[in-house]
Amino acid sequence: RDGRANLEWLYATYELDGNWTLQLGRKRLPLLSMSDVQDVGVAYPWVRLPPQIYGWDIVNYNGANARWRGKLGVMAVSANVFAGGETVKDSAFQALYYSDGTKNDTRWTRMRGLELELGWSDIKLRGAMLNARNSNRITLPTEPQGDWGPVVPLRISTLAISAEPGPWITRAEYLYGNRRQEYGTDKG
Repeated sequence: RDGRANLEWLYATYELDGNWTLQLGRKRLPLLSMSDVQDVGVAYPWVRLPPQIYGWDIVNYNGANARWRGKLGVMAVSANVFAGGETVKDSAFQALYYSDGTKNDTRWTRMRGLELELGWSDIKLRGAMLNARNSNRITLPTEPQGDWGPVVPLRISTLAISAEPGPWITRAEYLYGNRRQEYGTDKG
């Protein structure tokens, strides 16, 4: 973009055994059930992913994760822990709130999270959570670039359920974001 490389994903994967996988690099934040395919329009069943849930100022992270996949009885289980950080300059998401040319840089540091998916038969239950430190740098069009604002806690939790009996797909997803110290809560 604008003559510069803009990598969405670039990571290395090492498979320890049949159950454990380690990854290091730049990845999509695994908060939502369709996060890993949100930019690939033919990979999901909706015409467009709901922006109330999938619209965020930060959607990638630079860091590491460890995933375990296996079975517990008849249930398929996937558990993933991740950690890292990310900075977005001139956030397109934040531009929705500033129509006057104001630039808003966003930084999430000390990200750590957990993703858990349980599946049996045609039903999947998925939950994820993220804790991070959030800071913004707001620069008005007529001013030089300012300093980073205060660092405040950020907590996001998601819960999703999907059922795929036969040719039908039913999905429901809920997101709760605690940004009270910055501007309040997000629900979608």
